[in-house]
Amino acid sequence: MNDEERYRRGANARRKILGDAWVDRADANRNAFNTEWQDFITRCAWGEIWTRPHFDERTRRVLVIGTMMARAGGQSRFSAGRRGARGAREIRLSSSVAVQKSASFLQRVRNADF
Repeated sequence: MNDEERYRRGANARRKILGDAWVDRADANRNAFNTEWQDFITRCAWGEIWTRPHFDERTRRVLVIGTMMARAGGQSRFSAGRRGARGAREIRLSSSVAVQKSASFLQRVRNADF
């Protein structure tokens, strides 16, 4: 697969997962500083990694939620991850969040110095 095909596949995946409005807004905000980065993430993260056949879409979305929670990058990061989980049933999403929170809590307790 060449870079053009990776980009096309990445753009399709990005729109499917994040939605047209999100991608259109990001594209409208392209400038000399971020255009190369947008092309790179579309081609590599979305076109090369996200489209790999190893995980089904639901599993991939749950991994995104777990990663966003683990990174604790703030509410906007979690919201983007939640957008990435669209299509997962709310109960599954809720369960995934509960598991991630409890695992994080237990890790903190284990690492605490009592």
